[in-house]
Amino acid sequence: MTTSPRASFTTTLPPVDPPDRAELLGQLVPTAIRRPPKGARIPNPFRLTLIGLLTAGFVPAWWLVQRTGRLMSLQSQQMELSADLVESSRHGIDASDVAAVREAVKNVLPMRLLLRVAGAALVIAVASAVGSLAVHGWSRGALRDLWFHTPSRSDAWSLTSLIALSASYLIAIAAMNRHTVALQQFALAFNAALGPDRNGEPLEPPRLVWGLRPMHVILGVAMAALGLFWGLPMMLGWAAFRSVSFDTTQTFRIALADRLQAITGIAPITTVDDHCADPQCRAPLPFDARYCPRCGKLVRQ
Repeated sequence: MTTSPRASFTTTLPPVDPPDRAELLGQLVPTAIRRPPKGARIPNPFRLTLIGLLTAGFVPAWWLVQRTGRLMSLQSQQMELSADLVESSRHGIDASDVAAVREAVKNVLPMRLLLRVAGAALVIAVASAVGSLAVHGWSRGALRDLWFHTPSRSDAWSLTSLIALSASYLIAIAAMNRHTVALQQFALAFNAALGPDRNGEPLEPPRLVWGLRPMHVILGVAMAALGLFWGLPMMLGWAAFRSVSFDTTQTFRIALADRLQAITGIAPITTVDDHCADPQCRAPLPFDARYCPRCGKLVRQ
C-alpha cells in the first residue's frame, strides 16, 4: 500500500496599502461629531422630582457631577479629532493656522477642578446629614425632619447639608459654563484660522446655560416653596445639563462637522441613524417610531 505525498501550495497575497489617515478622519470625524453624546441620559422633570424626593436630592447631584464629567471628556476628544482632521487636510491650510487650532484645543481639555469641588460639596452634604442624624438620634422623626423640613438656624448640621447640596448643583452649572467658554474660544480660534474664505460660514460659538427651562423652574420653585430648598438648584442644574448636552453644543458640533466636511471635501460615512434628523432636535428615536417623540418631525412614511 502506497501513500501519496500531501499536496501543498503557497499563496502570495499582494501587499495591502494602509488607509490614508486624512481620508479616514474625513470619513469618520464629522459623523462622530454630529451624533448626540451617548451616556448623557436625562430624566424628565417629573421623574427627576420623584428621584430627588426619594433620595433627598443626593442621587441626582451625584449623577449630575458624573455625567457632566463624561460629557466634557467626550467633547474635548471631539475637538482634538477636529484638530487632527484640520492638520491632516491637504487643502492649503498653513501650519500656523493648524497651531492656532491646536492651541485652542488645549482650553477645551476637561477642567476637573470645578467638578472636584462639586463632588467635595456633595460629600460634605452627605457627611453633614449623617452628623445631623447622629446628633438628633436615628429615629423616623429625625429622618423626616432632615428629609422634608426646612432646617432651623440652630441646626448647624442640617443647615450645612442643605447649603453644601445646593452648592454642588450650582458648581456643576459653573463647570458646564467653564467648558462652554472653552468651546467658544475654540470656535473663535477656528474662525480666525480658517476664515470664511475657506469653504463656509464662520462657526457660531455655543451659548452659556443657566437652566431656565419652564417646567424645571416651575417644579423647582414649588419644591422650594414647600421647604425643599435644594429642589430649585437641582432643577436648574439638570435643565442646564439638558441644554448643554442637546441644545447649544449640539448645534455647534453639527456646524463644526459641516465645516470640516467642506474643508476636506471628503464624504463622511453615513450610518443607520437612531436619532431625529432635525439638527435642532436630535432626540433618540424608538425603533418603530414614525414621528420624533420630541419635535414631531416625520421619521418614516
